[in-house]
Amino acid sequence: MGCGLSSEAAGVLSNPTSPDEALEFALRNGDASALQKALGTHANVNKTFKDDSGYEYTALHMVAKLGTTQAVGVLLKAGANIKEFDSDGFSALHIAAKHDKPDVIAALVEGETNVDMVSRDGSTPLKVAIINNSHQALSKLIEADAQYEGLMIPIMDSAESLDLLTWATRNGHKEVQDAITAREAKDGNQDDEMKEEEEGEGEGKVITNEEKDKDTDSTREAGDGAEEAVSPGEEPPDAAEDPPAEQAPAEEAPVNDGAEEAPAEGKAEAAEEGEGEKVSDG
Repeated sequence: MGCGLSSEAAGVLSNPTSPDEALEFALRNGDASALQKALGTHANVNKTFKDDSGYEYTALHMVAKLGTTQAVGVLLKAGANIKEFDSDGFSALHIAAKHDKPDVIAALVEGETNVDMVSRDGSTPLKVAIINNSHQALSKLIEADAQYEGLMIPIMDSAESLDLLTWATRNGHKEVQDAITAREAKDGNQDDEMKEEEEGEGEGKVITNEEKDKDTDSTREAGDGAEEAVSPGEEPPDAAEDPPAEQAPAEEAPVNDGAEEAPAEGKAEAAEEGEGEKVSDG
């Protein structure tokens, strides 16, 4: 990984003739005022530079290697692409992790860089920091919530693999140990808070159900008695009083039947009288 000036560039940057040359000159010298001036003259903040080895990089990659934290913020504000890869397939965050630049990592994370973004070969900044033994960068990545759960680090010339905390302890990286301890404590507190919130929500639901039951009982007590009238084993009061009125027509039926039979009896008597008259006539 380069980020070094080509011999030709080194010759001309002492007296830059274009905004882009002025930008590179300001970055190489860590000159914040010159950087602002270059950006003010519309320098291409995402311009790709190339060194003698053929390595290609942007201004953000350069400041990530050099550790010029203030320039990171200026470039991001000017529109630097935080996801841009150099010719090795690494982002500025990977470069900061490799060169152990914790302040640059903090500035990039503050600029909303994905702390777990992968390089073209699939490496995370955390892995790059471990491989390069960049323990200060590693601590900062852990503080920024980089994922390390389940990570096992193979030990050179051994079949043994260690988890991150054991690896840090064995190598005497106290900053990493402290970062892991603080992270696990924070995660534990968050889990406890979530449980308390869930329990609180559960208690709230129970209270709500009890209040609903009380409201239902109050409604029944304040009602017109209709619900009590249909209780099991009891007959509705109104239904018990109605049957006599419904049976009244049934009691009148015999009277009507008698009224209908009266003419028949009259006809029989008339017939008998007629017969008597016939006999009498005979």
